[in-house]
Amino acid sequence: MNNTDFKAIHNNNVKVKKMKKMKSIMKLIGKNVLFLIIERSPVELTM
Repeated sequence: MNNTDFKAIHNNNVKVKKMKKMKSIMKLIGKNVLFLIIERSPVELTM
């Protein structure tokens, strides 16, 4: 994901889902961390 993706998802969260800005940002940070963990190989996770 890049900055443009985050901006689009954040705008959707705030305008369409009526989410508060801070909650939207925290949700995006959580998704980014999860994405980075899944992206790593199992060998790197066990170290």
